[in-house]
Parts: sequence; structure tokens; C-alpha cells
Amino acid sequence: VSTGGIGRATIAGDVLGNNFTIAGPVTSLTVGGEFYTTLILQGPQVARLGRMIVTGPIGGIIISAGQIELIQSLTGAISADITTPPEAINGNMGSVIAAGAFLGNLISSGNLTLLSANGVVGVDPSDPVLAPDHKPRVIQVGGDLGTLSTGGKAKKGVPVVPMNLYSDVIVDGSCGTLRVAGGLFGDLLINGNVTTLAINGQVGALFDLDGPLPGPLVMRGNINVRGSLGALTLAPGSNILSDVTFGGDMAAITVVNGTISGNLTSLYGS
Repeated sequence: VSTGGIGRATIAGDVLGNNFTIAGPVTSLTVGGEFYTTLILQGPQVARLGRMIVTGPIGGIIISAGQIELIQSLTGAISADITTPPEAINGNMGSVIAAGAFLGNLISSGNLTLLSANGVVGVDPSDPVLAPDHKPRVIQVGGDLGTLSTGGKAKKGVPVVPMNLYSDVIVDGSCGTLRVAGGLFGDLLINGNVTTLAINGQVGALFDLDGPLPGPLVMRGNINVRGSLGALTLAPGSNILSDVTFGGDMAAITVVNGTISGNLTSLYGS
């Protein structure tokens, strides 16, 4: 399906297996069921995805040559690959919110305000079913990242299930808050500063990424912040097994009843 811009579109049921190419903005897209399709917004001068709210899970491919305001699944996971390409005049993304896990790749050529998943972010790259190519998912931000969180908010009386971060996170700018309600098993590369890094589980683990035959284990969960790191806080009893490198100052690191067996390096700060 090819068309010009769309003001408001409401679909009561599912959107499955379609290919939409839109030469203009989409102000609002509401889907009452599942969304698993290819949605491409062309034209960096005019493309823009406003509010895309889906009751069920979101899969497929979403590419916008302009700004994305909101993509949200109200009850499910998001497995779609979401991109604003480099040629976008405004490649900023507002909020990407999943009621379940976020299992796709996300590439923003501008800023990303919020990525929030009430589940894991990424997939275990050593899992032959979820990641048959054994390549980690990637969250890549060309500007600044406001907040990335996994696991949502804890609820009183509800057992806490670890919601790990498996995706690699690459940010060209700075990061406000990165909050993980589980273990950190994806590599972090932040070229600017990080205000808060809070991990509710282990930092780092060994993974076999060689496919069906056993191969050398690779340590993942390394943290590389090229600017300053405001605070690194771990839950009591959690360990740091991977390497932590920061270029500037670190205000505080909190490890209670845990160990640090990886390298902790400050390149030119204190």
C-alpha cells in the first residue's frame, strides 16, 4: 500500500503481513489488535510518525525519515526493528514503551527520550532459537539518550523477576538514566556523560557466540563511558565481572556484599 500523508487512522483488529509506504506524515495510528508489518515513512522534508499506539504486540519493520513521537504496545512486547535513518532532517525519537519485552533493534539518528520495557531488553545472543545468528540486538542513538529502563516499576507483594539488558547500547551523546531491573549482559558504549547507572543484578557474564559447536566464551556486559559517570549502583549481593571504563570522574560506585573481579579504569579522571 502506497499513499500520501495520513491524519488519523484507527484499525479495530490486527495489521499483519502488510507493506505500507507513506510519503508524508502520520499524525496518529491506533491498532486494536496486533501489529506485524512493514511501515516506511519516506521524505525527510515531510515524514513524521506521531502517536502509534497498539493494543497487542508490535513486530516487523518501522522506518521513518523524520521524527517519531511515540510507539507503544499497551499489552505486549515490541520485537520490531525501529529506525530513523541518517538522512532524516529530524531523526529524534520520543518514547518507545513496551508493556512486555523490547526484543528488536532500535537505531535513532537523533536523540531518544525514553525506551521503557516492562520486561527484558534484547535477547540472549547465545540462545539458538531467539538469536540463531548469535548477534546481539543493538540500541544505537546518534544524539542523547534520556532514559532506558527494563522491568518497569516494582509492585508490592509481586515477586521480582530479573529483567536483563542483553542489547548492546551505543550512544554518541550523553545518557541521563539507565536503570536495569536485572543483570547487565550487553556492552555499553556512551561517548558522553552518564548521570545514573543503576543495576539490580549482576554486571557481566560469559556467552558462547560461536553457534551450534562450543567455542570460546566471550565476556559481555562491559561498560565504557568516555565522559564522566555520576553514579554506578548495584543491588546488594551483585557482582561486577566485566570491565568498567570511564574517561572522566566517577562520583560514586556502590557495591554491597558483592565483588568486583573485572577491571575498573579511569582514563583521565578521578
